[in-house]
Amino acid sequence: MDRRHSLLGLLVLAFAAPIQVAAQTGACCSPTGTCIETTREICEAGGRQYLGDGTTCDPNPCHTPFGACCFPDDTCQELEMAECAAAGGVFQGDSTACGAVECPPLGACCLFGDLCAIAEQSDCIFGDGEWQGVGTTCTPDPCTATSALGPDRAAERVTLRGPFPNPTAGVVHYRVELPASTPVRIRIVDVTGRVVGEPVHAPLPGGVYTMGWTPTTVDGRDLPNGIYFLHLQAAGTRTTRKIVLTR
Repeated sequence: MDRRHSLLGLLVLAFAAPIQVAAQTGACCSPTGTCIETTREICEAGGRQYLGDGTTCDPNPCHTPFGACCFPDDTCQELEMAECAAAGGVFQGDSTACGAVECPPLGACCLFGDLCAIAEQSDCIFGDGEWQGVGTTCTPDPCTATSALGPDRAAERVTLRGPFPNPTAGVVHYRVELPASTPVRIRIVDVTGRVVGEPVHAPLPGGVYTMGWTPTTVDGRDLPNGIYFLHLQAAGTRTTRKIVLTR
C-alpha cells in the first residue's frame, strides 16, 4: 500500500470514529420555584420545566407560585409558601386565591413543649401538640421556652414525637428523645422502600432534639406528593411514623 492510500485510510477512520459531545445543561425549574442546573433529559423526566441550554440558576429564573395564606385572625393574603410560613400563616396550596378558599379556624400549637406553630386544632392534636385556642398566635411565644435543639434535658427512653404538620406542604418537624449517648440513624423512605433522605446518621449524646426535614432529594429536587415514612433507629429501638406530602 502506498503512502497516499495509507493517509486516505487514516482520514476515513478519523471521520468514522464517533465524536463524544458533552451533554448541555441549563436551568431546570420545579413547580415550587426551586432551580437546579441539569440536562434537559433529567429535568423533563422529573416533570420540571427546562429553560434551555446554557441558562443558569443565578439569579433564580424560576417563578415561585403564590397561593392563599390564612392567618389566625381570619385574614388571608396571597403569598409564596415560604413567605406565608415566615409570616405565621398556613399555606393553602399553589395558585389558590383568597376569594376562593375558606380559611379554617387557626391558632397557636405548642409542639414538643417548646416549638410554636400555627395550625388547626385537629392537626395540632394529631401531632401531639397543645392547642392554645382559636386566634392565638406565636407572638409572643405561648410555649414553654426549653431546649429547641441539644442535649439539655433528660429522656426516660428512646422516643420519636411528631412529625408535624402532617399532612405537610413543606418542612416537617419531629422530636427525638434519647436517654443516653447512642448511634442514631434517621431515614426517610417512600412507599417502595427507597431511601429519599437521611437527616441523621451519627452518634448523639443523650438528650432531647427537635429536628426538621425538607421534602427534597439530595440534589435539591422537590419530592412528589405521596406517603413517606420516617424511620428512627437508636439503642436497639426502631420506630416508624408516616408523613403525608400534599403540595
